[in-house]
Amino acid sequence: MDPYVEIELGSLKQRTKVHNSGGKNPRWEETLKFKVINETELKLSVFDKDLTSDDLVGNTIVFLDEVKKQGKY
Repeated sequence: MDPYVEIELGSLKQRTKVHNSGGKNPRWEETLKFKVINETELKLSVFDKDLTSDDLVGNTIVFLDEVKKQGKY
């Protein structure tokens, strides 16, 4: 398993580097920056990259209104 994370905010999309350790304890120490203007959701998706395809492992949506209420941005 060689996972990576894809982050979507409105029409913007970024992804992390592929973690090439066979999926053992993946940790991403990367900073991805987005300028938030009117977006209300941040989508996080985890994929497994192999030789022929990128398979979706799971995803979630973070509602930015809730994050804002908690004073996190």
